[in-house]
Amino acid sequence: MFNNHLKIAWRSIKKEKLFTFIKIGGFAVGIAACLLIALFIWDELSYDKQYAKSDRIYRVVLQAEIDGEIKKAHISHCPLQKLWRQIIPK
Repeated sequence: MFNNHLKIAWRSIKKEKLFTFIKIGGFAVGIAACLLIALFIWDELSYDKQYAKSDRIYRVVLQAEIDGEIKKAHISHCPLQKLWRQIIPK
């Protein structure tokens, strides 16, 4: 019975080449997109996990208005470290 189903499927594939190409191509694109999204999510969730206290790592973002436009930068100056040590207990 399984052989019969394979024969019918093969005949259908040979008969409807364009439809088969569209179905297989769409499936391949869908799987590729799903894998890319999963890899992106995995990368984002594993960010800075190699450190012992990774849940205590923060990113300081400087936000300033320059010429009427809001600019953001991920920089900080040395005096900020002393302030953080005063605010956040160990």
